[in-house]
Amino acid sequence: MSVNGWSGQQSLGGAAKDIIAASNKDGRLEIFYIGMDNNIYHNWQDPKSANGWGGQQPLTGQAKKLVAASNTDGRLELIYIGMDNNIYHNWQV
Repeated sequence: MSVNGWSGQQSLGGAAKDIIAASNKDGRLEIFYIGMDNNIYHNWQDPKSANGWGGQQPLTGQAKKLVAASNTDGRLELIYIGMDNNIYHNWQV
């Protein structure tokens, strides 16, 4: 049952300190977030899965803050402040 044009709250699993979303080249959403353990995780839309999402997967690194953007070739790039206050990046291959 929709309320005001929205489907209603549904859990994606995991717990986060910070979260962002970006669109992949094919239009699917991908979320990146800092878990309660400061590790970086991501999840992406997957129409083949039961709930429409791929599931929580870890990425290398720990972060205080993160952002994501699309490169000119369409790959997503994650840029973040590490626990040591240095700036890091990770990108789709």
